[in-house]
Amino acid sequence: MRRGCVVAALLVLLAAPAPAPAQGSPPDAPPPPAPAQGPPPGAPPALAAVRTLLARASREAPAIENAVTQAAYLMNIAELQARAGDADGARKTVAALRSPGLKAMGLLRLAQGQAAAGDAAGILRTIEQVKGADTAKTMALVAAAQARARDASAAVKTATAIQSPGWRNATLREIAMVQRDTGDLEGALRTAALLENPTAKLDTFRDVAVAYARLGDAKGVDETTVAAFRVIPDANIWPAIAEAWAERGDVKGALQSAVPIVDPHSRDRTLGRIAAAQATAGDLPAALQTIASIQGEPRRLAAIRDVAIAQAQAGDVTGALLTAGRLPHANLRSAALRGIVEAQAKAGDFAGALRTAGTMPDGNDMNLARRAIALAQTRAGDGAAALSTAGAAPREGDRLRLAADIAVGQAEAGDLAGARQTASAIPDRSLRDATGFRILIEQAKRGDTSGVLAWAAAQAAPDQKVRYLFDAASTIMEATQRERRPFETAPRP
Repeated sequence: MRRGCVVAALLVLLAAPAPAPAQGSPPDAPPPPAPAQGPPPGAPPALAAVRTLLARASREAPAIENAVTQAAYLMNIAELQARAGDADGARKTVAALRSPGLKAMGLLRLAQGQAAAGDAAGILRTIEQVKGADTAKTMALVAAAQARARDASAAVKTATAIQSPGWRNATLREIAMVQRDTGDLEGALRTAALLENPTAKLDTFRDVAVAYARLGDAKGVDETTVAAFRVIPDANIWPAIAEAWAERGDVKGALQSAVPIVDPHSRDRTLGRIAAAQATAGDLPAALQTIASIQGEPRRLAAIRDVAIAQAQAGDVTGALLTAGRLPHANLRSAALRGIVEAQAKAGDFAGALRTAGTMPDGNDMNLARRAIALAQTRAGDGAAALSTAGAAPREGDRLRLAADIAVGQAEAGDLAGARQTASAIPDRSLRDATGFRILIEQAKRGDTSGVLAWAAAQAAPDQKVRYLFDAASTIMEATQRERRPFETAPRP
């Protein structure tokens, strides 16, 4: 297709009258505002830091001698700049690519970033520059952007006009997942009904049913599962729903959803989650009764471990220790004790956590438990106690790694001076330097990029300069912008 035809066709589509209310907002709803380019005044400092670091990386990348490395960095930078709302900067980054073919690839990466930012109009401007752009992929990106801009009606209209069945189904599922993530579960169900691929439709109904269960909406779960079984009558969707009820603490809903589960492995795993929910609610006899119905011994013992941890998280440390004592194998008992230690440390019972850690039979689990205690002490503002906990580790390497984690924990808590002091005492230069850079990233999250910029400037090789700048920017972006990227169907943790 000639360049411009894709954009012209999409502009005609986007200019068409809005569809019926069943696919989106009511007719009298105002149109959504155009997505902003870049962070508005007063935007979070972390986002401004990302843009600053990427702008410097974009200027440094053309000096990289290896053509493959240079192109890879420029494309990665351009996509992340667009995700951060800096489409103008991304276009400048793409312009530095050396060939028309690479520029076209870079523009497509830019468009993917714009889709994540909800910039449908920007995607059209970007794709207009790509000769022979794939119409289906372009429309999919536009629809994803429209969904993120909370214009599900327009997104569905764009998606249903896609000629490729594969892209059309992928795009409709993407829209439904955005609706799920933003709480529009009824809209997600309407979109799911438009899917033609049975597997995609079933997966979407299941994901929406899980979302309803997490909200405690039994009616929503029932209606969604009925729709799912119309697609595939024997679909194995109950484990995910039962586990969602259990996560919410609704034991009754979880047990009801577990009844239809036929697969023994899925049933055992689900019963284990239910037992943990019962223990959290303080009903240990019911939890043990549920565990007794688990058929496979390894899964039954794993459930006992999880119940012990759930008891500790609910504040019943004494009961948790007794439950952990039921475990016959040292590795499972040690894993249960580690979970108990983590719960004690989170609750601020550091002395109790240290006592429990001292009873652990497995050295690796003990090190992980010690780390949990030290980091909790750090978050509580007691760096000296945290370092004392770290100093009890028998191996020097473990002590040094714990000290590095404590330093980063201090930086995360805002104690940059304490973090630098802790890091400076690490004798291993490589670990000390790596820790120092992690501290600079925490500093940049608060809007001060001077440390990362200086660190990058001190590197001799251009690829190292860009690596540090891009790694810092992507780390900050992933830590502060938790939404799914387009066409990632699983929710971000």
